[in-house]
Amino acid sequence: MDPSAANGSGSVLWQDVGVPIDWSDKTVYVAGHHGLVGSALVRALEKAGTGKVLGWRSSELDLRDRAATFDAIHEAKPDVVIDAAARVGGIMANSTYPVDFLQDNMLIQTNVMDAAHQADVDRFLFLGLLVHLPPARDPADQRVVINDRAT
Repeated sequence: MDPSAANGSGSVLWQDVGVPIDWSDKTVYVAGHHGLVGSALVRALEKAGTGKVLGWRSSELDLRDRAATFDAIHEAKPDVVIDAAARVGGIMANSTYPVDFLQDNMLIQTNVMDAAHQADVDRFLFLGLLVHLPPARDPADQRVVINDRAT
């Protein structure tokens, strides 16, 4: 089956092979909807004709707060949760406060996953990313960044 035909919009979104998803009647919560990956997912979902796309800014919902996260997801009753949320700060901030970033991100992921499970969300997609930059020369050779070694 052609994946782009599954939702009738011509847009290709992830799906189980052979299991078409009609996005028009789905409520999708995208945690991290203003981030680089999350905002791209929101655009793709809107283009695919998703019924309702939800997202809360960190000033509206602190995903480190377990009770608030559970309440928000329970009240929203999404069909799908896409977890693209994370505390980010760049290389210097991560190097200076590595434990703080790790703790916050573990809280965020655990709370969102547990809340989605408790709310009996039909589908959950977790997006994780690990960035490892090898020692670079100035200017950095992109082959070193891509391959983790000079070729």
